[in-house]
Amino acid sequence: MQTVIIDHYDSFTYNLFQLIAEIQGVEPWVIAHDSDEFLQLDPSVYDNIILSPGPGHPDNSHDFKIGKSIILNSDKPILGVCLGHQGIFSAFGGRVARAPTPMHGCVSTISHSQDALYHSIPTPFQVMRYHSLVCTGAIPVELEITAWTQDGLVMGLRHLHKPIWGIQYHPESIASEYGRQLLVNFQHLTAQYYQHRRQKLPSQIMLNKQPNAKPPYQPGPLAPTPNGHDSYTIISQKHPFHANPASVFQQVFAQYPSAVWLDSSQVVPGFSRFSYMGALQGPLAYQLSYDAHSQTTTRIQGQNTTSFAMSIFAYLKQALLSISIITDPNLPFDFQGGFIGYFGYELNQVTASIPDTKPAPHPDAQWLFLDRFIAFDHQEQCCYVVAVSSQDHLASNTAWLQTLSQTLQDIIEVQPCPLPPYPVQGTWLQAPADYKSRIQDCLDYIDAGESYEICLTNKLQFSCQIDPFRYYINLRHCHPAPHAAFFKFSDLAIACSSMERFLKIDRHRKIEAKPIKGTLPRGQNPDEDQQFTRALQVDIKFRSEHLMIVDLLRNDLGKICQIGSVAVPSLMQVETYATVHQLVSRITGQLRTNVHGIDCIQHTFPGGSMTGAPKIRTMTLLNQFETQARGIYSGSLGYISLNGAIDLNIVIRTAEITPHQISIGAGGAIVALSDIEQEFEEIVLKTRALQTALGVTLHEQDALHLTIT
Repeated sequence: MQTVIIDHYDSFTYNLFQLIAEIQGVEPWVIAHDSDEFLQLDPSVYDNIILSPGPGHPDNSHDFKIGKSIILNSDKPILGVCLGHQGIFSAFGGRVARAPTPMHGCVSTISHSQDALYHSIPTPFQVMRYHSLVCTGAIPVELEITAWTQDGLVMGLRHLHKPIWGIQYHPESIASEYGRQLLVNFQHLTAQYYQHRRQKLPSQIMLNKQPNAKPPYQPGPLAPTPNGHDSYTIISQKHPFHANPASVFQQVFAQYPSAVWLDSSQVVPGFSRFSYMGALQGPLAYQLSYDAHSQTTTRIQGQNTTSFAMSIFAYLKQALLSISIITDPNLPFDFQGGFIGYFGYELNQVTASIPDTKPAPHPDAQWLFLDRFIAFDHQEQCCYVVAVSSQDHLASNTAWLQTLSQTLQDIIEVQPCPLPPYPVQGTWLQAPADYKSRIQDCLDYIDAGESYEICLTNKLQFSCQIDPFRYYINLRHCHPAPHAAFFKFSDLAIACSSMERFLKIDRHRKIEAKPIKGTLPRGQNPDEDQQFTRALQVDIKFRSEHLMIVDLLRNDLGKICQIGSVAVPSLMQVETYATVHQLVSRITGQLRTNVHGIDCIQHTFPGGSMTGAPKIRTMTLLNQFETQARGIYSGSLGYISLNGAIDLNIVIRTAEITPHQISIGAGGAIVALSDIEQEFEEIVLKTRALQTALGVTLHEQDALHLTIT
């Protein structure tokens, strides 16, 4: 059976895609509601239609362009979900208006009329709702209500004479019961419809006529086959720990103008076992930067600078496909040479075609190609000195391994001895009153159905001069984190203490996302700490914002993963860090064979936990609400390995440091249940550890100055 999904730019469409493909054994075709593709599609090649959820109002052609025509003119079975459901009601003369209460990420109990769409589904049952609008008023004579909430709101309908059904809720959500069964029922109803008309399924007829015919639309990119004309091998030496990684970085790499350290400063078994560091020093090493507004990637290698009229993603993919690497299967870590760097948030104009983005103060992406690095295994308390070598450089790289191995034995151990923090006072880029006003704007747009969740951000800025590396040492001491990092690029340093994984792809192409949504502070004593943990687990607002992001990331992975492989092994678990408790989930999948790792990043960036949902509409709204580019904050940093492995974080709890300024980004998810004052308090909480590290660093600098004087 062949299904067409009309997509209204929702962030849950590919959850429907995955479910339908599992049920039917055939991938549905996804067609944007405002494209001409559906009009060009031969009706004889598909069997039924699903009108997807989406933002906006069904009476607005910008939101629901082709849906009304399909509903009124198609003779195919149709299932409308959320916006599609409202579109059915509106097409037959019904009224769609604001619901008494917006329901986004909220689980409700509904009942049904025993209609065939609900076969084998008990009544009542629980479903996930994402909507601010509802079908209300007089019921069109052609329709009947098939499902409703406890307070009488319409949750389902059907046409009396045509094979048309609508449901207000989201059967594809992780929190909906019997979603798969409902979609199975829709496929059975489709088959019965053609049987009653004594017709074969149109797709079966076409299959018999054209066994080699290809579908008109294929989701997912096709990666070219690498022909690797640069051949490298991995050489390495293993050593026990002679000094902590901070001392190694300070004495081996800190003197280089460009150096990077991916630092698992909080070691979590199975999650953050390894750290990596290196600098722009090897014979193959080079630096990349990207400017999104000019769409130019610049490569610097030694004294040579070359510009390319291509995106950073296109360059990285081309570079990786041009390399053949003989990896060492005995090395226990996935990064075996390649790129370490960051993607800034404003790359959303490349990945999602977001218009009118503001120029960022720093390059939109910077990456170092590392052919020499050190990997630390915190579990086994050892490190590896590693080089990616061509045959021509084998002798020099072997000599480097031996020299660095000796250097590691001579490292002077440096332990942090932080002083009490000075009080520090920063300036919010958006003054508190203005930021709170923007929160109200977000709530108004959510109430109107334009978004379900809006991740609004701000920046706290300090005018001062500090040693960036000393600042990072103090930050990792007061707020250790599994996805921490210290980067330095010329006049920019990045001190990151992120706890959140954006994407990890291992050597076997297994993919994982680990979003964070929901934050409360640590308690002043064990009892209060436990109270905050329990509150985080049961708070409706935190759960709603978190469930939305889980469904969004399931959708994003559903675009690029094999059918049936997307799973949620861990849902809404509390993780505790030095200063906060966080609500965390884990989403996994198996990458499709025809999708390159760089394509995977492009299809999912920026991370949904930093945008909200639906992603594209919400990012467009954020351009209106936020007065300055986010830059590195809420982007992603990590590694892209030559063997195909990728591990990227979400850039949160991060300071961007220039010679005269420190900038700290912070934000929160605005949902219908948000309280304006609590939302502002949350961003203050999220900057607390970074402000403490700054206060300690300023105290150290004063103490050093007094000592020298």
